[in-house]
Amino acid sequence: MLFDIAIAKGRLQLRLGDQPQFPLFAESETKFYLEAVDAQITFVLDATGKAAALVLHQGGRDQQAARIE
Repeated sequence: MLFDIAIAKGRLQLRLGDQPQFPLFAESETKFYLEAVDAQITFVLDATGKAAALVLHQGGRDQQAARIE
């Protein structure tokens, strides 16, 4: 499963697989939440401060996905 994160309409948007894009709302510099579903995203940063992975927190489960260029 691929998580597609992009900037659209002036904010970060998340698309999971073939689903529509949903806006991400910031809680902090690395933690975001979705209003459309009960889910949170945490970005895992590397030593240079670049996002290296993300963790989807949903339904009591955490799913990590490494960054793909």
